[in-house]
Amino acid sequence: MNHSETAPDQTPPEDSQRWRRLYEAEAEQRRRETQALQAQVAALKSELTLRKSQIDPDPERVRRLQQQVARLQDPVKLQRLLVEAVTECERLRLALSQEQQAHRQTRDSLMNTLVDAMAELRNRSEAPDPQSKTPSPAPPPPSSAQPLDRNGLQRA
Repeated sequence: MNHSETAPDQTPPEDSQRWRRLYEAEAEQRRRETQALQAQVAALKSELTLRKSQIDPDPERVRRLQQQVARLQDPVKLQRLLVEAVTECERLRLALSQEQQAHRQTRDSLMNTLVDAMAELRNRSEAPDPQSKTPSPAPPPPSSAQPLDRNGLQRA
């Protein structure tokens, strides 16, 4: 078959239309990917700016602190100010640690609740149809009941 020939079931215009559709589909996919990547870059730039502003101290605030410290010539006052600053830093570190612990506990609790909900949904989807005539098994006893053996009977 010559390279300029088309498949026997396609005429040259149909072949060119097919290739044009393929090209346009590929171009559209590339445009979507480019837009998604541009949005991701913009989001990352925004996050970087936010984080940088959180890390970099406000220059005006730094200048005021420098002026305040420069006015304090007495070493005792400087020591007292340093102790206050270190104490506040320690208090904030402790508060952050407690907040992180509370966050972990909340996350764990939410994950456990989600797992329980998914298990309940799975059990419901596997449950027999309520329209059917087959009796459903008795519900499990409350957790405060006596433990059951392998056969589901209460142990003495």
